[in-house]
Amino acid sequence: MTTRAVVTGIGVVAPSGIGAEAHWSTVVTRARRTGPITLFDPASYPTRLAGQVPDFEALTWADNRRLVQTDRWTHLGFAATRLALADAGLPERAPDPYGYAVTLASSSGGNLFGQRELQRLWGGPSRTVGAYQSIAWFYAASVGQLSIHHQFKGPCGVLVSESAGGLDSLAHAVRTVRRGTPVVIAGATECPLSPYALACQLRSGLLSVQDDPVFFCTGRSTPTPRGTSRPRAGRCSWWRS
Repeated sequence: MTTRAVVTGIGVVAPSGIGAEAHWSTVVTRARRTGPITLFDPASYPTRLAGQVPDFEALTWADNRRLVQTDRWTHLGFAATRLALADAGLPERAPDPYGYAVTLASSSGGNLFGQRELQRLWGGPSRTVGAYQSIAWFYAASVGQLSIHHQFKGPCGVLVSESAGGLDSLAHAVRTVRRGTPVVIAGATECPLSPYALACQLRSGLLSVQDDPVFFCTGRSTPTPRGTSRPRAGRCSWWRS
């Protein structure tokens, strides 16, 4: 008999809100959650609007020791995981470490951390990067940090498949459950808002160059694909067991 995988908890940290209720309220009321980029000065870029998580306070979700080692996208992951655990009624430390796994999707890793360290390398007198550079911007950083922090020692992995990654992660979680791991955290993590990350994304020609937030969201003012896609900062997490 095939083991059935079900969603038992949801955690959302995204422009639409922090927590499943806030996110759903944004969806049903069709509220706009995009605006000027504030994580850095976007004045020299054609895309200057994005979806961010402006009310997010990382220290609410993780201690400073872990925060200094990680990028904002991992901080969002810490928060969404705790929300998902609480929603599922599961403890924050796995009672059976090998019965818990993490499978997340990411395509770009720790952009803000990497930006800061590269600027220090090439713009500062020390010509060095911090000790955590090699792990903080690695695309598997969030999976590693979550598995360490929560003691999830089951089969963990990262899917790199761009926008489809979140759905791919859920499918992989189902397979992991069917293979015998009872609890899997799955979803997608991303925070692609830094100067070098935005420069890379602009090369696709798919980011909106609208300055009007309404047109930016709908793409109504442009007949081409421009305006139909935009960078965002957020993270969703689903527990399956």
